[in-house]
Amino acid sequence: MQVAIRAAKTMVGMLEWTAAWAEFAAALVTAILKPNAASPQNELAVARSAGFRKAVQALSAVTAAMPLVPPEGVRARPITISKYLDGVEFLPGRMLERRVILYLHGGAHCMGSAASHSNLLGRLAEATCARVIAVNYRLAPEDPFPAGLEDALEALEWTRQTHPSAAVAIAGDSAGGNLAFAMMVKLAQQGERQPVACAGLSAWLLLDLDRVPRVRAEHKTTSFGNCWGGEALVAAQKLVAGIDWKRAVPNAYMAGKMHDVLAAQYFQDHPASDPLVSPVLAPVEIVQSFPPVLLHSSRDEPLNADAKEMTSLCRRAGVRVEYEEFDNTSHVFQAFPQCYPGAARDSIAKIAIFFNDIWEQLF
Repeated sequence: MQVAIRAAKTMVGMLEWTAAWAEFAAALVTAILKPNAASPQNELAVARSAGFRKAVQALSAVTAAMPLVPPEGVRARPITISKYLDGVEFLPGRMLERRVILYLHGGAHCMGSAASHSNLLGRLAEATCARVIAVNYRLAPEDPFPAGLEDALEALEWTRQTHPSAAVAIAGDSAGGNLAFAMMVKLAQQGERQPVACAGLSAWLLLDLDRVPRVRAEHKTTSFGNCWGGEALVAAQKLVAGIDWKRAVPNAYMAGKMHDVLAAQYFQDHPASDPLVSPVLAPVEIVQSFPPVLLHSSRDEPLNADAKEMTSLCRRAGVRVEYEEFDNTSHVFQAFPQCYPGAARDSIAKIAIFFNDIWEQLF
């Protein structure tokens, strides 16, 4: 009975997420963007508009209100990191105390929470036999760069102080992957101790809009690619028609003008070429300080190009890196085990093998 209840709650969460995305896409198209022609507005102007903020707030409210639904056998316990920063720790039935993963959820830097990712985080905790600490960092556009990065660094320091004997690894998906790699860039710049390893799931590593067309060329040439709201419109149409929503929704905001607006609402007036915003642009001498890295992405998603670029950069820097792309999946497919059971299970298992290998060498 408990398994059925958990499965039902997970499905309800997915439906709420999908419905929220449909509302978000519709709001972008009807209140802000012009789907039939290129707009004279720049990305930051759109990101600062009242319509965009309203759309983001609606979607963020849905993700923030999602219930904690970890897999059976995994406990989810709220934690307080500071007066302004909290999160959730996920404790598997079999847990090795010296293994800790600090996880940064995705959501385009403007949505998502530990709760919205609770099933994924519980499965990761179970597979690695590790305590997984997920952080509810500040979100744009109200709190743009560097707020999320500052929170991530504070969470890492808190984790190390709270679990002094543990070997702390970090991980993140999409925007959370961006923060994970930005953390390592910042630590390298300051000459501080790195986490023992890092895993990026569909990590968003390039936000510099001048460089995106070259790096993600194959995903910037669609007929809608240069139209404001084009990808949002296509995703909304597919949702209404029930066509391939599994890929349409997660992939939509990582392509075209929709991607550009979401990137701009995070970096705002700060140069997006800064490696703390676009970690894939970090110089080799900084990346040489990175710990072992794992990158998983979907072959079909725009951010697969980011993973390839970071893999190449790590190899040039002499950093151990494991990269794999998965066929017939979507952006952060690990969060959708009902849709991609084989790929999601395979990716989590390989992440666990990667982390376990690092921990076994240390202990």
